[in-house]
Amino acid sequence: MSGHRKNVKCVEFIGGNGLSLATGSSDNTIKIWNTETGAQLANLTGNTSRIWDLSSSASGKLMASAAGDGVVKVWDISSTTKPTCPLTIKAHEGDAYAVQFHPGQEHIVSGGYDKSIHLHDVRTGQLKLEGHTGMVYSVAWSQQQSLLASSSHDNTAKVWWYDSTKPIFCDI
Repeated sequence: MSGHRKNVKCVEFIGGNGLSLATGSSDNTIKIWNTETGAQLANLTGNTSRIWDLSSSASGKLMASAAGDGVVKVWDISSTTKPTCPLTIKAHEGDAYAVQFHPGQEHIVSGGYDKSIHLHDVRTGQLKLEGHTGMVYSVAWSQQQSLLASSSHDNTAKVWWYDSTKPIFCDI
């Protein structure tokens, strides 16, 4: 699968069947591919900076992107012939490096250069989580859906309760 004009920063399978793959690039675009044929299904434009991370909802109908301009976008990709971007959030000062859908699909979490973690409602708003003193590089949900983990340039990983604004374990 080739089609980006610059390096590919991230990949994400869409939904649970593995039939589609999204790629994010330094060319500021996201492309969706058929994994069986290699055909490009969609080209998502509108970002003004490189795409650092992608996350698909469990249903495969929504995808979130984190970009170098600090913007997190939620894309409606239920129709690859006409994908839309119903939500754009200026989430971080500097790069937004990481984004992950909550398994329940109603929230996404993002982490960025500004040392913050944001929990976003995919329809309306956000809750800011603070605790790192360095750039946040990665975020992940637990299988039980109640815990969130983050890693940072401050040499720590933190674990957060889903419904809390303070970490429960620090400096792991």
